[in-house]
Amino acid sequence: MAKSPPASSPKQQPPKLPRLSKNQKIQKRPLLHPAIPSPHASSNAPKTIYVSASSPFLSVVKRVKKYLAAIETRAAGPIDLRHPSRNVVQQVRDGVRSAARHEEILLKGTGRAVEKVLRLAVWFQGEEGRDEGVNVVVRTSSVGAVDDVVVKKGEEEEEVEEDETRIRRVSCLEVGISLR
Repeated sequence: MAKSPPASSPKQQPPKLPRLSKNQKIQKRPLLHPAIPSPHASSNAPKTIYVSASSPFLSVVKRVKKYLAAIETRAAGPIDLRHPSRNVVQQVRDGVRSAARHEEILLKGTGRAVEKVLRLAVWFQGEEGRDEGVNVVVRTSSVGAVDDVVVKKGEEEEEVEEDETRIRRVSCLEVGISLR
């Protein structure tokens, strides 16, 4: 009797890439990411801060605080004091809370920057987070990175093979910071 495949097969792995020849090497490209939006951009624009291992800690903290302040002012909206009702202050607070809860600032880091992103998450959860009233959510994800396979330049080799590109997955730590 021939064995049948299991009923619930795990996710199929992509086929392995062929080995590189001795005259080829992998050259890594930097990770692609969109431009950083202005703090005053609309709530639809994702507020993502890419943290590297060399990013200064306090600079990232100040940038996040600037984004949070902009979210708070944008959520309040225009206030008409010519026709005040009896609970204007309470209505403003409720409006800010409901509108600002949906907007999130993302800190992303890969490789050696994961430690710094995690330290930032802990810092915002700690004393500073309680004072400012922020929620911190830590997630893991992966991003695609493009590598080029290039031919090493040798003195005796005159043939030039076509360069190829490969895609690899890189682990990423994502921290979402939003107002309470």
